[in-house]
Amino acid sequence: MPDYKQKAGYSFCSDKFQLGKFTKLAGEEVSTVRIKESPIQIETLVQRISTREDFAIVECEIVAIFVEEGILHDPTHINVDKWQPLIYKFREYTTANQSLSLNFRFQEFKES
Repeated sequence: MPDYKQKAGYSFCSDKFQLGKFTKLAGEEVSTVRIKESPIQIETLVQRISTREDFAIVECEIVAIFVEEGILHDPTHINVDKWQPLIYKFREYTTANQSLSLNFRFQEFKES
């Protein structure tokens, strides 16, 4: 982990599945793992990576999509009232209609 992230209060965990208490599922079309507890899972193949100074843009091709039946409206549409995704935007964790928590650096963002 870069020094600037350590100084900002970030920590490193090599096994995020264990930390989050998630169950690993083998990928079906790609050689990676999925999170069993996630109601929507998307498998992709990386097509291109464009690097910049502080970030990278990763372009992917979707090769498989898995959706929990309980959140389907019909075989090809998701019932958005049943699916409550966790959204991270501007250092805030939300669902589609409810704020859940702020990132520990949120106050720093507001002051700058």
